[in-house]
Amino acid sequence: MKITKLLKISVFLFAVFLFITCKQENLTPDPCFNAEPFKASLKIAEIQGDSLIETDTVLINSTVSFSASTPVTSFSTYKFHIGTMDTITEKNEIRLFFGERYV
Repeated sequence: MKITKLLKISVFLFAVFLFITCKQENLTPDPCFNAEPFKASLKIAEIQGDSLIETDTVLINSTVSFSASTPVTSFSTYKFHIGTMDTITEKNEIRLFFGERYV
């Protein structure tokens, strides 16, 4: 009787030991493994004739070019949200005319 009880306790302790020391593997792959942070930059330029002049201020009655500096081959679409306008385009540039109505 003592041996059976001792055997049961030993098996129980061994099972607890295995349960504690056993590591469970993470079977779900990490989708962010080797991911690089996204770096976006925007270029704002006023259009004067055939040239683009970089600016940080939009003047009245002028056409302005907003362009993403990331190459167009990196993404299938670009989303521009300027003021109340929300535009999705395949081009990395959008041109807007700012007339007196936007003052």
